[in-house]
Order: sequence, then C-alpha cells, then structure tokens
Amino acid sequence: MFKASCFNVHKGVIFILKTLNKLSDLLYKVERVLVGLAVAIMFASLTLGVIFRYVLKSPLSWSTELSIICLTLITFIGTSITVKQKQSASVGIVMDKLPHKLRNPLLLLGILIMILFCGFLFYLSINWLNQPTIMSKKSTDLNIPMFYPYLIIPISFLFITFHSFVLFINELFQIKKGKDNTIVEEF
Repeated sequence: MFKASCFNVHKGVIFILKTLNKLSDLLYKVERVLVGLAVAIMFASLTLGVIFRYVLKSPLSWSTELSIICLTLITFIGTSITVKQKQSASVGIVMDKLPHKLRNPLLLLGILIMILFCGFLFYLSINWLNQPTIMSKKSTDLNIPMFYPYLIIPISFLFITFHSFVLFINELFQIKKGKDNTIVEEF
C-alpha cells in the first residue's frame, strides 16, 4: 500500500511540474510576442519621428514618448525572458570553482533569493500603482493615463517571479528535458 501511495504522489508531482513548465513556456511565448510588437512599434515611431522632424519639418510630439514606453516594456519583459532562458547575469566563475556538492544548494539559494526579491518588488509596485497620484497622472504627449504604461513594472516582476519559481522547482527536483522538450520523469 505504501508503494502505491508513493506512486500516486510521484504521479501527482510530475503532473504539477509538467503543468508549471507548460505555463512557463506559454508565458514565454506571450512575452516574446509582446517584445516583438514593442520593438516594431518603437522602430516605426522613431522612424516616423525622424521623417516628420527632418523631412517634413513638422515634428511629432508623441513619437519619443511612445518609444520610451516601448523601451520600458522591452527592458522589463526582456528581463523575464532572460530568466526563462537562464541567460540572466550570474557568477559562473565562482560556481565552476565550487565542489559539485555545493553547486546545487547555492544555485537553489540564489534562485530563492531572486524569487523573494522579485516578489517583494511586485508587492511594492502594486502598492505604488494604487497611490492616488499615480492613478490620476496622464502622459504629456499621448494624454493616456500613466497607470497603463506603469503596469509594465508589476507585470514583469510577476513574470520574473513565476519563471524563477519554475526554475527553482525544476532545479529542486532535478527535472531534465528531453530532446523533444518533454520532461524526463526522474527524481
């Protein structure tokens, strides 16, 4: 009976891990689309800004503001993408010099610190957005509520926290992906 219940727990954990990884992969695809759109909009906005300013001698006032909003989105959501791809800045030299037994616990500790830090920044950014001064603020040239561009900050920290959590769980259970990107069920 003990073996059967352990198998069911193992099966349940594998299901949860697969679901978390699928959600992380789906979120990653959405992030890539968002960043791609922001790059295209920023490019078009800056190009139109230059054409209108230097060729038509009638500058667009909103071009720069829209580009800054797009750049902010690219930066924050791009950070989440780098976490998902395990491309974020790290101290690889130090980890390579450590004995193998210390690497995984220190890696887990680093990921856990990142989860806590980004989760705390998510909490702070939500509180910041709820301030009356932020809610009533409008952009200078586009005349849109700044609440919407500012939403990029908590959303990106939520995404970073989620990707970090999935990375932590995968590292904790030593989840490996096969060649076809499916999870190999080993503990």
